[in-house]
Amino acid sequence: MTKQDFLSGLERALSGEVSQQVLMENMKYYRDYIDGELRRGRSENDVMEELGSPRLIARSIIDAAEAEEEEEAGYGYSRQNIFRQPEGSYEEYEEEPGRRENGGFHVFRTNSSGCLWIAVIVVLILVLAVSMVIRFVYAFPGLVIAGIVLYLIFRRNRRNY
Repeated sequence: MTKQDFLSGLERALSGEVSQQVLMENMKYYRDYIDGELRRGRSENDVMEELGSPRLIARSIIDAAEAEEEEEAGYGYSRQNIFRQPEGSYEEYEEEPGRRENGGFHVFRTNSSGCLWIAVIVVLILVLAVSMVIRFVYAFPGLVIAGIVLYLIFRRNRRNY
């Protein structure tokens, strides 16, 4: 396959599948890449063999363009590698299938009413904890006073060292 065969095959495969801008950017990229490799002294046949099928490359470009369109519409993977899920869903995400960095992580999204419920539960737990401390102080005032005295004694002893 020649450089011209490759570029025309790529153009045919991309035409009508991606925007004119994406088509032109990729045509320029591959034209420049091939020319650069030829200037480095590689044979045209070697470069074409390395690149492979223009239809396969076109499929990758089309898939990437579709994913970018979905991203702009609010679906799929974002550039920050966060998988967008419907609200209230749970998804385990791996940067690359079969490969976990930092053990992977979980994404849980909830709507505003879910956040409200979480806030209410946290406040209730805090109120319960404070009320338990207050009950302990009223139930065992001697222990509380003894604890304070012991704390002050240990603190005073540490200063002397």
